[in-house]
Amino acid sequence: MRLLRLLVMFSVLATPLAWAGYAPVYAEENDTETFHIMLPLTTDSAAELAQLRTGGKVLSVEEEQRNSYTLYLVKVLHDNGRVRTYRFDRDTGQTMRNR
Repeated sequence: MRLLRLLVMFSVLATPLAWAGYAPVYAEENDTETFHIMLPLTTDSAAELAQLRTGGKVLSVEEEQRNSYTLYLVKVLHDNGRVRTYRFDRDTGQTMRNR
């Protein structure tokens, strides 16, 4: 009985510890699939997100501090030869508007 009580107590205490390692995921659907990116973004995951969203070739990724948040500026070469810079919020994965 004592062992059972210890096991129950351990499982109750261990559950929050398991969730402490949980990382939020940015999920987005396009016409054919859903993809998931772990948050906060890194330079690699920002490049992956830009490639998945645009289908273009990632040329470069730069990190930029803006006020209280961090952006990743990702330059992408599109099939039509146009180069466009996308800005992604590090913490949410959302695309920020160009100013």
